[in-house]
Amino acid sequence: PLAPCASPPPGAAQQAMQEEEKRKAQEEARGAMLMGILSADARARLARIKLVKPEKARVIENTLLQRAQRGQITGAVEENDVVKMLEQLSKGESEPKITFKRKGVADDEDDDDDEDLM
Repeated sequence: PLAPCASPPPGAAQQAMQEEEKRKAQEEARGAMLMGILSADARARLARIKLVKPEKARVIENTLLQRAQRGQITGAVEENDVVKMLEQLSKGESEPKITFKRKGVADDEDDDDDEDLM
C-alpha cells in the first residue's frame, strides 16, 4: 500500500500567504516611490527596458531608490537620465561576437573560370 502524503503543517499555508502579502506590499511601496521620482517618459522607458532586460531594469530601479533615500535626487528623473544609467550599466558588458564559418564548396583558388558551373 502507498504511504499517505505528508500534509504541510497547519500554519504553513497561512505563513506563506502572509509572506506573499508582505512581498506585494513591498512591491507596491517600491512602485509608488519610483512613480514619485520618475517623469512619465522615464517611467515609459524603464517599462520598455523591463520587458526586454528585467534584470537591468531592476538594477536601475534599485540605484534610483538608493539615490532617492540618500537625498541625491532633487527633481524628477528624466528619460535621458535613465538612458545614461543604462549605457553605464551596459558599458561593462562586451558586445556579443558573431563568427561566420563558411564551408568551402568547390572553392578552389586556381579554378576561377566558372566552367564547372555550366
